[in-house]
Amino acid sequence: MSRSTRFLPWFLACVVITAPASPGRLQSEDPAIRSVLDWYKAFEGSAGIRAQYNGYVGERFDRVYALLSASLHTRMPNAVFEEAYAEVANMKLLQAHLVQADQSAGTAEVFVEEERTIVGRTATNAQVPAVAWYTGTLRLERNAAGVWMIDSIGTTPEDIISMKYGGHSPWRSDAQEVAQVAAGAYRKRECPVSTSPPASPNSNAIDWTVTCADDGSRYVIHEVRLQSGEWHVLKVSRY
Repeated sequence: MSRSTRFLPWFLACVVITAPASPGRLQSEDPAIRSVLDWYKAFEGSAGIRAQYNGYVGERFDRVYALLSASLHTRMPNAVFEEAYAEVANMKLLQAHLVQADQSAGTAEVFVEEERTIVGRTATNAQVPAVAWYTGTLRLERNAAGVWMIDSIGTTPEDIISMKYGGHSPWRSDAQEVAQVAAGAYRKRECPVSTSPPASPNSNAIDWTVTCADDGSRYVIHEVRLQSGEWHVLKVSRY
């Protein structure tokens, strides 16, 4: 990672050692995760109001909308939800990870990556089928019946251009360097880094142990690889 591509002015020495990769990409035993899986499954056989392509594609998103919380129904009426997903012809969940859950408050956050098959439009209104990837956080709340419902949708289009084709921040494709930056590396000085290779080089989810040499502070960095090739940090725990 060259000084010109880090966009970080100072440096800190860190030693990075891998721990075993996280078990499974979908933590399906967690109730909040199960609700997220059910939500994406509800998209099957449904399509947006502008996603018809050479004929009929699917039903409306009534089953999907029914799995949103009462609070989100108030903030996002059905017509607004339909418009937000108007071009979607198919929705597929690629990965989901529980970021945090507060059982006493009845709230949870789940990071998701999804693949959308969409029907776009050109300036001349010609239909263009395409595939796009979205990432972000779904926030859930547990209702009075104890069921986790989607309460906030924070997904945005994934940047599959800048890093791969534009050369911007290429270090984001290096799991080790992403972990170092997440731990606060490069803040003071640049020093040699000693590291061992990942236990599973092709894994899409890795836990790193990062020890910073200046004060001996240690971190566990949990990160996942996106469709774009970028590594995304889910959690940073100091111990």
